[in-house]
Amino acid sequence: MSHPSSQDSTVYLDIAHRIGQRIASQGQWQGEACGWQIMAPDPTGQSRDSVPQPATGLLYQGTAGIAWFLAQVAAVTDDDTLRRTAAGGLRHALNTAEQLPEASFGLHSGRLGIAWVAAHLAALLDEPAWREAAWTVLQPCLGKASQDHSLDVIGGAAGAIPALLEMRSLLRRDEPLQLARDLGEHLLTQAHMEPDGWSWATLPRASYRNLAGLAHGAAGIGLALLELALASGDGRYRFAAEMAFLYERNCYDPERENWPDWRNMPLSEMYQFGRIDLLKDLLRQDKAPQYRHHCMTAWCHGSPGVGLSRLRAWELTGQEQYLQEAQQAMRSTAQSLTPQALEHSNFSLCHGALGNCELLLHGASMLQDDQLLARCRQVADHGVATWETTGRPWPSGTLDGQSDASLLLGEAGVGNFYLRLAAPSTPSPLLLRPSHDGQARLPTNGFSSLATASADAFFLRSRQRWQRLSDGAFSWPQTQPSDELPLQEAPSQRAYGAFLSFLEHVEDSRRQLYEDAWIVERRAYEAQDKIEDFTQESLRALIRPSWQDLSLDHCTFRLAADAQLVTTQYAWPKDVSAEDGIVDADFPPGAQETAYLLLRLHQRLQARPLGRFAAAILGELENGAALQDLIRTIAEAVGTDDPATITPTVLQQLGQLYAVGFIDASQPEA
Repeated sequence: MSHPSSQDSTVYLDIAHRIGQRIASQGQWQGEACGWQIMAPDPTGQSRDSVPQPATGLLYQGTAGIAWFLAQVAAVTDDDTLRRTAAGGLRHALNTAEQLPEASFGLHSGRLGIAWVAAHLAALLDEPAWREAAWTVLQPCLGKASQDHSLDVIGGAAGAIPALLEMRSLLRRDEPLQLARDLGEHLLTQAHMEPDGWSWATLPRASYRNLAGLAHGAAGIGLALLELALASGDGRYRFAAEMAFLYERNCYDPERENWPDWRNMPLSEMYQFGRIDLLKDLLRQDKAPQYRHHCMTAWCHGSPGVGLSRLRAWELTGQEQYLQEAQQAMRSTAQSLTPQALEHSNFSLCHGALGNCELLLHGASMLQDDQLLARCRQVADHGVATWETTGRPWPSGTLDGQSDASLLLGEAGVGNFYLRLAAPSTPSPLLLRPSHDGQARLPTNGFSSLATASADAFFLRSRQRWQRLSDGAFSWPQTQPSDELPLQEAPSQRAYGAFLSFLEHVEDSRRQLYEDAWIVERRAYEAQDKIEDFTQESLRALIRPSWQDLSLDHCTFRLAADAQLVTTQYAWPKDVSAEDGIVDADFPPGAQETAYLLLRLHQRLQARPLGRFAAAILGELENGAALQDLIRTIAEAVGTDDPATITPTVLQQLGQLYAVGFIDASQPEA
């Protein structure tokens, strides 16, 4: 075969067609269903090799994804063999869907993705029965949005929402939109409200921070919420989307023109392959796997996926900042596609060169940029010359690069890329673009109220106290949506600034009162802003012995890591808001020292009021203390000459504090 001209799209179609024929010839038929062998990670976890396994029915590396590609090629080439094989692959996927959990919301790794493929192929191949089959697969998901634990594009709500918006019209039913809204509400409840934006714990035990990126991070979740805002007319989803993009904006690494991959990869692999005992041994030796700052350039993590989310956000909103961020992403993505880089790249869609090209392909179309298209064709020409014309298997995204037939990791994805070069109207499995006919502008309703709630998550009691102390003079500016710009600052950051600004004008005689009224929430906010390594809480829990297993006389007790004591000089009531019908006639309160513990629980610092005895113990443990030293100190503090009289009380209190994680204990190695 001759080397393709960059102008000859028919050559690219021929490549896609031949890949489709090759995949079809590898199909393994059982009756009317067709399956394939794929290369999956060694299930024993003893090696990093891929081993052949029968494909599941999933979109990512299963028969739904292969069927989707074959059907797209068949529709363009009118190849009956590919059409028949696509139908066989879909039947296999539909058969396996019955065994998937009912709350399996993954577009790429769940039953929802199989339903999405069936709905598309019903229209593409003129098979109306598959529309009903898609509904049958989807129906068990209804009412189970709160059971989605993945949340991301690959496995959860972020991938499900745009697919459901497409299926609403494909299936001609309203239930998919309601399920999309249910999943949107679930994403709102699961958001981690951080000082610099919103993020989600999609890899809670093994990520240094909550992830950025399209497949597993804030980019994919933010984009899903933005699509839902347009589809539903609910501005709360728009606010959450802007907060997700704000989080990533604050993660951006300008030197690399990329977004960090926050996964702690050694730790992630130990969890993935079940090496928990080895991990515990390393922790006991104080050799926990350390995160190393790095960026990945792939659809799943890094600039190609983030760039796709921003291109689509620009398309939906017209806001130039999203285009600027997409252009930043396209620059670093283009650098990953030089001839030298391609020599060491796989050609998968998920984390290979062709997935990176997807951003440039979308950019070329949306911006009418011939240079971006030329770069994609250069990659395509390199791939044909290096792999297709030589008969060598295309390097896939499997662990050891062994080729298979799948969509996100293998040759179906390669074929998908060439097909999109030849026929740009072919939809991409990497960026769903549901239609929003009739919705001219992004909604604003609910935007400001959710912004206020976002600030109140950090400062509600302080705001209420200061408003009463100032007879209503204190307030912070409302956060309003803008047609020109997405949010540049989180509402909590604006609130923090408003507190500091107002305090500058408080009379000296009352300043201490105002400072005391917000000291707990202020300290919590400032400490939250400094939390970085999110893995520490789960790692400590892995080797934390039970209270019964501790040798108490040999332990050193200390305040838990990431915990701190805060003391107020006044006995502030819990609620002081007149709008709630709770008004204290003696406000402001009288002087009475009150202790609080700020403790990190699930990546968020929370304030817990303490009784006097617990506060006394925790105060002594800020620098650590042995049990007998602690008992003697507490005995002196309460004025008893016989420490034995308070020992049972101290032990009981220590046990309770240890059980809830307020204190840690260390003991010498045996």
